[in-house]
Amino acid sequence: MKKVHYIEYAVLRCVETFINLTPRFITLKLGALLGQILYLCGAYRKIVQKNFDHVGLWSDREKRKIIPKLYQNMGRYATDFLRKGKHPPYKTDHYHLTDECRAHGKGTWLF
Repeated sequence: MKKVHYIEYAVLRCVETFINLTPRFITLKLGALLGQILYLCGAYRKIVQKNFDHVGLWSDREKRKIIPKLYQNMGRYATDFLRKGKHPPYKTDHYHLTDECRAHGKGTWLF
């Protein structure tokens, strides 16, 4: 593994630790802020715009309102993704299934 990968890993672990030590409502706000910054910097904006155009369900005015909020939500999702815990931060009646999968070293997808 290259040295830069170790540095990236170390930074990600530091961010993950910070997220887990900070109350969730604060990290969600920070995630939304990060998403807004990425939107303003133009990160992937052409791809997002092209995808919206391809679907063709929204007017240009609607897309100008939706896309910044999309970036904010993605930032929030990123912070929740890095948050550790016994269970996900959302509700399900099937925790026994997630616990069983984790006991066998398997990942889980919840919808």
